[in-house]
Amino acid sequence: MGEFVRACCDPSEGVPWVGTGAPGRGGTGRYQLAVANRTKKRQRRQDLYEKRGLQAKRGVGWVAARRRRRTVLGRSLIAIAIVGGLGCAQGALAGTALAAGSPSAIWVANQDNNSITEFAPGATGNAAPIDTITGANTGLDQPTGVGFAPNGNVVVANFADNSITEYAPGATGNANPVVTISGSNTGLNASATVAFNAQGDLYVTNQSVTSPSVTEYAPGASGNVAPIATIAGASTDLAFNDAGGVAVSLGFTGNLLVANSADSAVTEYAAGSNGNVAPTATITGASTQLGAPDGVAIDSAGDLFVSTPSDLIAVFAPGATGDVFPVDTIAGAGTGLATPSDVALDAAGDVLVTSSASNALTEYAPGAYGDVTPIAMTSGSATGLDDPQFLIADPQILEDPSSQTAVGGHSVSFFAVAFGSPAPSVQWQVSTNGGATFSNVPGATSTTLVISDPTAAENGYIYRAVFTSGTATATSAPATLATLAPTNTAPPQITGDPAAGHTLSCSSGSWSGLPSAYAYQWNRDGTPIAGATSSTYQVQPIDEGSSLTCTVTASSSIGKASATSAGVKVAVRHVAGCPEASGQLSGKTLGLIELGMTRAQAHRAYKRSSDRGKRYQDFFCLTPRGIRAGYPSPILDKTLSLSMQLQIQGRVIWASTSNPRYAIKGIRSGATLKAAKKKLRVGKPIQIGKNTWYLAPAGPATAVLKVRKGIVEEVGIADKQLTTTHAAQRTLMGSFE
Repeated sequence: MGEFVRACCDPSEGVPWVGTGAPGRGGTGRYQLAVANRTKKRQRRQDLYEKRGLQAKRGVGWVAARRRRRTVLGRSLIAIAIVGGLGCAQGALAGTALAAGSPSAIWVANQDNNSITEFAPGATGNAAPIDTITGANTGLDQPTGVGFAPNGNVVVANFADNSITEYAPGATGNANPVVTISGSNTGLNASATVAFNAQGDLYVTNQSVTSPSVTEYAPGASGNVAPIATIAGASTDLAFNDAGGVAVSLGFTGNLLVANSADSAVTEYAAGSNGNVAPTATITGASTQLGAPDGVAIDSAGDLFVSTPSDLIAVFAPGATGDVFPVDTIAGAGTGLATPSDVALDAAGDVLVTSSASNALTEYAPGAYGDVTPIAMTSGSATGLDDPQFLIADPQILEDPSSQTAVGGHSVSFFAVAFGSPAPSVQWQVSTNGGATFSNVPGATSTTLVISDPTAAENGYIYRAVFTSGTATATSAPATLATLAPTNTAPPQITGDPAAGHTLSCSSGSWSGLPSAYAYQWNRDGTPIAGATSSTYQVQPIDEGSSLTCTVTASSSIGKASATSAGVKVAVRHVAGCPEASGQLSGKTLGLIELGMTRAQAHRAYKRSSDRGKRYQDFFCLTPRGIRAGYPSPILDKTLSLSMQLQIQGRVIWASTSNPRYAIKGIRSGATLKAAKKKLRVGKPIQIGKNTWYLAPAGPATAVLKVRKGIVEEVGIADKQLTTTHAAQRTLMGSFE
C-alpha cells in the first residue's frame, strides 16, 4: 500500500497531528503527534519522568482480565469504554452512522485532567459522563488505572504519587477517598493499573523502568501496608518502557498476563506466583507484531487481544506462546484507532479500545477484524475524556459459573462473581429448553446457586447469572446441569455352590452415579424367579439343568439402571433310568413328543413312563423333570363330531412339563404370570381343581400354562383344533382329570 497522510485536530487542544505509512502497519513515526501537541499535552508527565530519572513514556499501565481455561473465557477485568462520537477520528469516519454504545456502564481514568468519569450504558458520541470524580480533595494525581473492590468502591491507581485511592459507591465530584494505600511499605512505584481477582485480592502494576513489578494486596488493605506477594526480578522478564498492563485470570485461582512494552512481549505467570519467578509462557518476536504492547484482554473463545500504540489490535489463539502470528488484527484508517492505550471486552463481548491521542473510546463488534469501522465511538468536549488510559465495564464479571454434574441425593452449586459500583446484585436464571428462553429462579439472588437433589427431569437445564449495577447489567456465560443416573462399571458376581439345596450370594457390582439403593432379582435361564428378590438365593431342584443369573438394579433420586451377572450352571442330578431331557418346545413338539403322534409312538420316543392312575395321561421320566402327554377321553369325545373323534383317537392332543429346559417365548416353569402376560396373549383363566390354566395362541399349536399363586409351574402345548373357544378350552383341560 502507498504512503498516506492523516491529519485532524486534537479535540482537547485543536493542534493538528500527522502520521505517515501504510494504515495500521509500517511507517516510521506512524500516527505521531505533532510536536506542538506532544509538548503541551505530555509536558507534566515528561517532567515527572525526568525528576525520577526515567525514560519518557507515552502512557501508563492498565488492567484487564482473563477467564480460567476450565470456564468459558471472556471479558477483561479492566473496563474498556464503549465509545461513540467524533473527535479526532471524525475525518476517517465521516458519514458513518454509529450504533449506540455498550450495555455496560464504563468507568475511565483520565490522566491529564485528574478525573474518573463514568458513562451510562448506551452512551455514544459527545456524551457527557453521568458521574465525574475530580478535585483537590480526591487525591487523584495522574490517575491511570481504575477498578472495583468487592464492596463496590471505585479503586484508582495514581501514577504520580505512588498511591491507590478508593471512593465509596455513588461518590461524585470533589469526594474524599475512603481508603488510601500509600507509603514505603507498599512497594508501589509508578503505580499504573489495578485489578481484582474473585477473592478480592488487589493487583497493581508498578511501571518503574528500573524495578518493574506486580504487587498483590489482601482484601481490605489500607494505609502503609505491605503486599502479600510481589512478582519482581530479572527472571520475571517484566519490562515496562511504557504502559505495563496486567490481566488477572478470573476466578479463585487464575494466572496473570502482563504486557511488557519495553521488550514487546506478553508474559504469563502461574497463579500464586511470588518473587523472582519466570513466566510460564511468553508471546514475543517479529511475527507477533507486538510493538510496545499496552493492553490485553481475552474473549469468550479464549482469544487473546493485545493493544499496541501503532494503531493495531492483535488477536492470538488460545494458548499461543513464542514467536506466533496473530490470528486476526484490527488495524487501518477506518478503525478510528489513534495510539490505543487499552483493549477489553464488555458484557456483550464487544471489543473496546481507548485511544489516548484522540481522547476517544471505540467499540467493535464481536469477531471484528481488519480495517473495520467501529460500531460506536465516544469522543468530544462534553465527554471529559482527557488522555484516557484504562477503563472498566460495570458490572465486571470475574467468575462465570461452571457446568455441573449431579448424582442422586447430592446437591450441586453454581457460582458467579461480578464487581461494580455500586456492588452488583445478582439474579440467577434457568432455561429448560436448551437456552431458547430463560426465566428467573425464584429467590436465587446470591452469588451461589444451590440445586438440591436434582432429578432426571432437570438434566440439560442451563443456568446463568444476571448482575445489575445501577442501570447496567452483565450476564454470565451459561452453565449446564447434567444429572447422572447410576451407571454400572463392573457387573454383579455370583458366589457359592450352584447345586440344589445350596445358597448363592450376589454382589451389587460397581456403579458410578452414587446409587442410594439396590434391588435384586434372580433369574432361571433368563426368566425372573418369583419371590427371589434378595441378595441370596437357595438353589431349588427345579433349577437343575438351568443357568442362574442375578440382576441388580441400582437407583437414586435421578434414575436407575440394571446389570446382570454372568450365569452359573446348576448341575443335573441324574435320575436312575430316566434319560436327560433333550429337544425343545417349538411348534407342535415338546422334547420328543409331538402333537398328533400315536400313544405307541410316544412310548417308543420315551422308554420309561407311567400313567399314575390316570387312564388318559402318560408321565414320561426324564432327568431332571419329565413330560406328560394327554389323550382324548370319553368326556372330550362327547363334545366332538364323529369325524373329529376319529381324527384324534389315541393320539397326543396335549403335552406339558415343569422342566425349565423348555420355554415358550422365554416363559418357562418358575416364571410369573405377569411376565407371561407380557410375552403371550393369554386368555381367561380356567380353574380345574387346585390348578389354574391359561391358554394362548402359539402358531400351529396352542400354548398351555399351569399356574399356582401367580407362578407358572408347567408350560406346554395343545391341539389347536380343540381350543378354538374358551368353552372348548375348559372342556379339554378338564377332560384329563
